Amino acid sequence: MQPNLLHQLKDVQLPEPIAWWPLAPGWYIFGVLLLCSIGVGIFIYSKRLVRKRRKQRIVRQFSRIQSQQGFSAAMAYIKQVAITLYPTQKVEQLQGEAWVEFLQASAKSLIIPADLKQPLAQAAYQPTPANSQVLLTILQSWLEQQTC
Repeated sequence: MQPNLLHQLKDVQLPEPIAWWPLAPGWYIFGVLLLCSIGVGIFIYSKRLVRKRRKQRIVRQFSRIQSQQGFSAAMAYIKQVAITLYPTQKVEQLQGEAWVEFLQASAKSLIIPADLKQPLAQAAYQPTPANSQVLLTILQSWLEQQTC
């Protein structure tokens, strides 16, 4: 009886191989999320690149103005940049001590020494103050700390 049973056995039938197409729905969701994250990453990178280039252009123009046109033109340019960067504040009306306080408040880590606050407050009304190079260095550091 044994040999008869062995002859009745048939080979194991394997199922059809699983095709890779169509993909499971999870792959479609993953693809859409991947494309969206790449798009957002490119958008953020391009914004940062535009800001970086704008900031470099502003600092270069400030250096060019201070070397070619002098201190009063550099002060006017700083005021113009401040008006552009802070349109909701009344920057154009600030002068004297209020202007110095605005500069210090709008920069992250700008430290204006106490003995230079008064000359900086009055610098807009003088052609070239005595310590103009130090004041220009302070103004340039203010520019470099701004997020354009």
